[in-house]
Amino acid sequence: MTSVKNSYLLNNTGENTFFLRMHFIKCRNEAAFTHSKKCKFQKYPELLSRWKNSSREAGFTLVEVLLALTLLSLLFALANGALFSMGRISGKTIASMQKARALEFCVETMRKELGEARCDPADDRFQLTGGEGFLSYSTTRSEVIARTDMPRGFLQVEWKFDPDKKTLQRTVTDLVQRGKEIGKTASSTLLDGLIRVSFEMHDGKQWTLLRGKPTVLPVTQAIAVELEFDKGQSPFSTPIYKSAFAMPR
Repeated sequence: MTSVKNSYLLNNTGENTFFLRMHFIKCRNEAAFTHSKKCKFQKYPELLSRWKNSSREAGFTLVEVLLALTLLSLLFALANGALFSMGRISGKTIASMQKARALEFCVETMRKELGEARCDPADDRFQLTGGEGFLSYSTTRSEVIARTDMPRGFLQVEWKFDPDKKTLQRTVTDLVQRGKEIGKTASSTLLDGLIRVSFEMHDGKQWTLLRGKPTVLPVTQAIAVELEFDKGQSPFSTPIYKSAFAMPR
């Protein structure tokens, strides 16, 4: 067989001779490599088994796939629960901050308006009136909520607690009237989630809780307000908030 190949190679020249020689060398090397691997595999049977298995394509069993899917489902469930809890806590925090700002605005508005209030027992437009969950006064302070509807001048402000809706409502009326024209009125709800709103007055000696229907108050040096929020509605750690304001002399 070798003499035939050699005689065939001797009778061919040029490119055919080159390619045929390279093919012959390749076949010889492959034969030597196969022989050497067979010798190794005969000596070490475990290598033969490992070499045969390495030629197969890698894959997963049905049990492995189901186990992986179960673990992924558990991870997604835990992640979804964590995200939902974070969103709920974030929502509560935002709502609490908004209510705290509303309470601060409400108390600050009351303090500034009472600081510029006018009390004249002889004129029913400038009387300080109070009762259970109710307070009314006249002020010269410019309107901050309905500023586009209220002109400058004296304004009558009423704070009223609605126990059914659990809200604190503020109503402002323009006291400037020209002829038969009635002053403009604007109403807004500033706080909700309340179960009690009470006012107190200080006459220079002691605090007195305002009860019953609204009545004209005597000379007053200070006014206090106490707000009690429903369970889980308070923006602070305690459900009760209290503040006091000095009246002008």
